[in-house]
Amino acid sequence: MHAVIDTNVVISGVISPRSTAAFIVGLVATGDIVVCYNESIIAEYRNVARYPKLARYRIDIDAFERFLEGLADNGEYVSPPFLRVDMPDEDDRRFYEISCDTGCPIITRNHKDFPNDAFLVDPSFFARTMHATSDGLARLEP
Repeated sequence: MHAVIDTNVVISGVISPRSTAAFIVGLVATGDIVVCYNESIIAEYRNVARYPKLARYRIDIDAFERFLEGLADNGEYVSPPFLRVDMPDEDDRRFYEISCDTGCPIITRNHKDFPNDAFLVDPSFFARTMHATSDGLARLEP
């Protein structure tokens, strides 16, 4: 399955290992979710992981960098066109444009940060509709 994953989901998955977001990050790490991304998304993931306010979570930056390398190796690099649309949060344009270009959902909790036509999937809904099969693959359940 291909998806665009908002930064809040990635970071939450790293700092809360028993969370729904961690389940999603695990699917990315195993290659069961192919992340559609560009350099600005990777840069945002990297920058947020280093925020001083997150220091209390002791994110292992080396492990996080390995995760990002795997994401890039197994993901799909996308160079979307600029879309002339008013964005409630301009920083989320990068996710929206990739989603529009690929048709992939954005896994995010921040629905208010995107235009009304955005293809958004809440992490909890996503996790409830996925399950791991014995061969390690994840699939959407009916």
